[in-house]
Amino acid sequence: MKEPKFKQFTPKVDALKEVPLKYESTPLGLELGRSIDGPEHEGKPVYRQTNPLPCLVIFVHGVNSEGEWYNDAEKHICAGLNDRLGRWGSEVELRTSVSKSDDSNYTYSLDRPLKRTRPLFEGGQTAANSEYLIAKSPVIRFYWGFKSRKGDYGRPSASDLNDRTHPELRDYPVALDEDDAWGGGPFQNGTSGLWHMFRKEKGFTLDFQSLNPVTDRYLTECPPRTYYVHAARRLAHLIATVRRNSPHETINIVSHSQGTMVSMLATLMLKEQGVRGPEALFVCNSPFSLNDPGGLMECAQFGEAYVVSQAARFATLKAVADVVKEAGEHADATTDSELEKMCLCTPARKPLLNREEYGKFYVYANPHDRVMGASVLRSIGWRALMQAEQGRVGASNLRVRMFAENIEAGKGKYTYAACAKSFAITKDDDGNEIGTERTEFWIPKSEKVMGVYGIYSPPNEAEEAVYISAPTVPWLMDQVLRQHMEQAQNTEGRSAWPALSGWNGRLKNFHEYRDYLKPKKNGGDARDVDAYRQVYGPNYEVKRMEVDVYGKQYPVYKTVDEAAEDLIKIAHNQTNHSSLPKDEFVVRGVMAWDLAVGTNQSYTDVAYWSYLKALADWKCSDPYFLENDEGHQPEPGEPPPGVDRTLAYPHREPSVASATKPVVTGYTCPQTGWWQCDEAGAIASERRQFIQEGQIMPKVAVASEPSLWQRVKGEQPVSNTATVWRLASDEQAAHVPNADANVS
Repeated sequence: MKEPKFKQFTPKVDALKEVPLKYESTPLGLELGRSIDGPEHEGKPVYRQTNPLPCLVIFVHGVNSEGEWYNDAEKHICAGLNDRLGRWGSEVELRTSVSKSDDSNYTYSLDRPLKRTRPLFEGGQTAANSEYLIAKSPVIRFYWGFKSRKGDYGRPSASDLNDRTHPELRDYPVALDEDDAWGGGPFQNGTSGLWHMFRKEKGFTLDFQSLNPVTDRYLTECPPRTYYVHAARRLAHLIATVRRNSPHETINIVSHSQGTMVSMLATLMLKEQGVRGPEALFVCNSPFSLNDPGGLMECAQFGEAYVVSQAARFATLKAVADVVKEAGEHADATTDSELEKMCLCTPARKPLLNREEYGKFYVYANPHDRVMGASVLRSIGWRALMQAEQGRVGASNLRVRMFAENIEAGKGKYTYAACAKSFAITKDDDGNEIGTERTEFWIPKSEKVMGVYGIYSPPNEAEEAVYISAPTVPWLMDQVLRQHMEQAQNTEGRSAWPALSGWNGRLKNFHEYRDYLKPKKNGGDARDVDAYRQVYGPNYEVKRMEVDVYGKQYPVYKTVDEAAEDLIKIAHNQTNHSSLPKDEFVVRGVMAWDLAVGTNQSYTDVAYWSYLKALADWKCSDPYFLENDEGHQPEPGEPPPGVDRTLAYPHREPSVASATKPVVTGYTCPQTGWWQCDEAGAIASERRQFIQEGQIMPKVAVASEPSLWQRVKGEQPVSNTATVWRLASDEQAAHVPNADANVS
């Protein structure tokens, strides 16, 4: 992996000319369904939309993603707002911008799944993107990711065992699309805190791939995480642009996974810039952790100078909540009288506009999430927050919801027991009904490292008690309102929500089980398989450690093609990571009712709305993507106020570990002496080394099992791996005649 180079990138390229909003920023006084009339410019009427939108919603995806949940979520948001505001069957019925689930612009091609999957704006309308730009939807889709050097897509990412010509390698051994980029960056590079994203030296570097039992998640080395910071700057710039042109705009951010970290950081950046934050912030399946610091493992993953105390984590979350609360209370926010003048809904639905719910910070959690629920993470996106933790955050605007199999979705103000009994799952690992209630928390059971250590563990007794602090959604308490929703028809004369009439209020089929990849039928699956092949290269030999029936670990060597076939043939445990933002009863039945509703003047000017959507797509406007053939990474700079950097281990210098503590490879040696590691398989002469103060703690040489061909040639493969060093003796080298004498 090459030494990263950094560069300052602006939020947008100069080639994308700024488009002003050609509209007077005054409250609208219109009847429902009337056209919006605006002032003329240069003697010509401005091209405007025909309906007032109730708010602006910005979607923010996470790692390893091109916003695969966007289509479902946007459809459900529009439907939910129609339910809430009584817009079904009217001229102002909201509609998703991508109406076809198989739209070629938003689905991966079976033939070329690693190519671009959405329209290219180039700052204006084309036949391909026209419908997306003018659809009656309040949603703007934000896209971001990691950009590598030009041509890296076609370069191998690791030394090819069968190629002795030493070809030029790509900068980082991670998946790339045909644009030499990857939406959201690699999966393993995610963070559990905001300060983690500012580290420049390195990203994920732990050499765990051979031990990884989850075959469809690869753990290769990654670039620095500073592209997260750049994405947050772009998101803050997008919101600041809206605020500058339309100060009354009602903005909601709906973020998922690592996108929640980008959104929270952007919220703090807005405060630093003196710009009002969003009226509502939703963090779904967030990796943000409020747990005690993770010791050596967290230090090795993020760098000990970036591991903050538990108190700092609570303080950071409180700072984000405060910015959102202030946005809801600001003088520029829409007032009740202005909401009434805008006629966003039928008179009977006016109470549901709920101006008092401005400035709320929502945490949406899913206990089935096998990404956020990993034992090394256990984030708020998995276990939510206990009542005591919510009190410790001390944010009156914090709203917590949990969504799980069999839960009463949308019910609020009660304590939910996140345990197997509550889930009441009566299906086997493949989702087939067995009629017997399961007792395991993780279904299917947790994969194990080396056949021993479970990747996942259930919540402890205290963590099971999750306090749902958000209120019950109105339509669950009002039978007349629900009846109207069941009877509503869209403009085509069809039932607006056929599934609602028979629903008992509990989530069903929310939990995902096991399934096979279908790369010949599903473009997303084809992308996963192609990405796996592409990370390693066609001739690379993949090593995995497996466990036999006696519990003994042994290495397995396979070609990339063989390993990729395993991905297809083996049923995988579904992650349940994106089921929340795609679920109809969650997004339509709950989130759409939690949204802050008010003003969306940006939508009324087609050219300006087009400009905002181009700003939101990094492949249309971001110089980091468009003007970065060299593969420079964004300079992170200093974090905004609110990112609490109080270290978890203040007794140590940020870059020098204490001699009384173990030291991880890559850190500075704190004391001259003999250092020893206990790495399994380490070569005896490498286990104990004399290292001087100030030197960088080295990797250790490990002998691995030779392949059949290597045995024939008499070769012993050796690899270098990161390890943990412990001070064995502070004697000088001359006084220790045999470094290996005491090594067993």
